Amino acid sequence: MIGPFRAGRTVAAVGVPTQPNVFYMGVNNGGVWKTDDYGRTWNPIFDSEPTGSVGDLAVSPSNPNIIYVGSGEGLHRPDLGVGDGIYKSIDGGKTWNHIGLRNVQQVGRLIVHQPIQTLLSLRV
Repeated sequence: MIGPFRAGRTVAAVGVPTQPNVFYMGVNNGGVWKTDDYGRTWNPIFDSEPTGSVGDLAVSPSNPNIIYVGSGEGLHRPDLGVGDGIYKSIDGGKTWNHIGLRNVQQVGRLIVHQPIQTLLSLRV
């Protein structure tokens, strides 16, 4: 068994390449969960936000403490949970800020663009 017991419809899971013990999981109507012990224990990190419906998660490739959550179940279903936009954490999920698209209701995919300056600095 991997992840929280009865996690429901999990729509997003992402790891941190530089921290192989850290993973995040987003659940359609169960918020966001984090593990830092390779999945042995999971902790809810999105419970204080006004929505628990998650459509996707993304971790910044240039800074693993920056996490984005697209709220609102991305699957079109008769009983779908809606959200209220996109959230961002800059401290690994300890605190969250709403950053936009409040009325969109469903964010089914997030992609974080890595700036070219970061790519160039990695090649030096």
